[in-house]
Amino acid sequence: RTASSPTTWLRWWVQARTVAPSQTFDYAIASIYAGDVSTAVRLERRWLALQRPDGGFDDGFVFGPFGAQVGFGDPTSYAVARFILFERVLGVVLAPE
Repeated sequence: RTASSPTTWLRWWVQARTVAPSQTFDYAIASIYAGDVSTAVRLERRWLALQRPDGGFDDGFVFGPFGAQVGFGDPTSYAVARFILFERVLGVVLAPE
């Protein structure tokens, strides 16, 4: 409502819906350590659907209305490293003893 132009509004809208995979994986790891494993599992399910055939993730995603999602940017080793750590921690927590 306070944007000075439609272009500014669109830029804010896209920025508000842009998510970096590595930040999400960090949040999921923090959820596990906080005892909220269900959030971590829910995030894992959503992100596995966005994983590229080469095992990486686009550098960022814009999530739009009606479930639309657009990935952009080359995958980074940081995002993959965070995902591997996330999967390892989640696997340890959920592994039967």
